[in-house]
Amino acid sequence: MNQFKIAPELQNDCHMIAELMFSSLMLLDDSRFLWFILVPKRPMLEEIYDMSPEEQQILFAEVSTLGKILRTKFAADKVNVASFGNVVKQLHIHVIGRYKTDDAWPKPVWCASTEKIPYAPSKIAEIKKIIAANL
Repeated sequence: MNQFKIAPELQNDCHMIAELMFSSLMLLDDSRFLWFILVPKRPMLEEIYDMSPEEQQILFAEVSTLGKILRTKFAADKVNVASFGNVVKQLHIHVIGRYKTDDAWPKPVWCASTEKIPYAPSKIAEIKKIIAANL
């Protein structure tokens, strides 16, 4: 029986922030962007259409809730939502708080330089606290 595991690439690049009803919520370790990743807790899941309509609704609600938190509690100018899976096949949804002052604005975050700036542990703790208080 296949058990749910987060892809190693995501584990290596992200910090666990919270366990939601349907997804694991992670933060990409690059402090230039407020870049979250939702990973549905289903083994071997690669595409949104592989989920039941009920699971899709739950995932969409989690994306929406996170987006609202980014706008209201983190004052993001815009929230970008994307799912690609070209590198990491496991279904994961990028939910990114964008700011007019960020390193890539107004282009996609993938257009920024590849030199990441890791988060300080105190900043990760602060983000976790804000997220937990608003879920």
